Amino acid sequence: MKKMKKVIYVCLIALISFSCSVNEDNVLFDPVNGQTLVNFATATADLPILLNGTGSVDIQVEVTTISTEDRVFNVNIDEDQTTADPANYTLGQAIVPANSFLGTLTIQGVDVTVEVAAETLVLEFVEENGIVTDTPIIVSVFQVCPVRSDFFTGTYLMEQLSGVGPFATLQTVFDVQTVEITVDPNDELVRVFDYQYSPSTFASDFQLQISLVCDTFQVNGDIQTGSLSCDGATQIGQTTGTVPSFYSVPDGDDMFEITITDFAEGRDGGCGVDPYDALVRFTKQ
Repeated sequence: MKKMKKVIYVCLIALISFSCSVNEDNVLFDPVNGQTLVNFATATADLPILLNGTGSVDIQVEVTTISTEDRVFNVNIDEDQTTADPANYTLGQAIVPANSFLGTLTIQGVDVTVEVAAETLVLEFVEENGIVTDTPIIVSVFQVCPVRSDFFTGTYLMEQLSGVGPFATLQTVFDVQTVEITVDPNDELVRVFDYQYSPSTFASDFQLQISLVCDTFQVNGDIQTGSLSCDGATQIGQTTGTVPSFYSVPDGDDMFEITITDFAEGRDGGCGVDPYDALVRFTKQ
C-alpha cells in the first residue's frame, strides 16, 4: 500500500511539472497577449529600376502577435551600411492588416542616379512600445533595361573570330558550331545555351550564361557544367571579356559579337595558364 502511494505521488509531481511547462510555453508564445516580434520574411531583396523609369519591390513583414486593427511598424535606414542614393527610392509604411500575421513594406524606386552596379539599402525595424525586432534586410538597388522576351533567343551559328588558346589542342575553343539560346527561367534578362568546348578535339559539354545589363553583355561562368580540366578537380571557365561587348535593341538580334575571357582568373582548370580573350560572333539562323 505504501509503495502504491509513493508511485501515485511521483506521478502527480511529474504531471504538475509537465503542466507548468506547458503553461509557460503558452504565455511565451501567446499570439494575442505575448510580446510582439516583427521581422522581414527574407534577409535580402532586389529593387530593379528601369532606365529613365521607375520600379518597386514588396517586402513581406512577419509578426508573432495578432490584432483586430491594422498596425504600422516603423522602419529605420542604417546610414552606416547604406550606399544607395536616397534620391532613387522612397520607403512606404510597413503595414500588417488586422487579424493577420503578415504584412508588406513597399519601396518605390525612380531612376535619378541609379547605376547598373547594385548599391545597397539596409533597413531595420525600430524597437519601441514593447516591440522586438530581428535581423535587418539588405535591398539591392540597381538599373535595368527593358528587353523583349524573345530578344537574343533561337538558333544561332557561333563562330570564334579571334583569340588563340594556350595549348596546341585548345587553339579555337569555340570554333564554329550551332547553339540554341533560351531565356533563363529564373531571370528574364539572362540567356543560356549549351555548347561544346573545343568541338574539334575534346568536345566537352559546357553551358554559358549571358546577362543583358543595360546595353552590355556580361558572361557568367558560374553555371558551367563541363568537367574538362588539367588537374581533374577544378574546371576551365569563362567570364566577361576585358573588352566590353555592347548590344542595341533598335539594331535587332540577327547578329551580335561578344568578347569572352577563357581560362578565367581562378578558373583555369589547374592548368596554370593566363586568361585570354576570344571574340565570338553569333548569327541568327
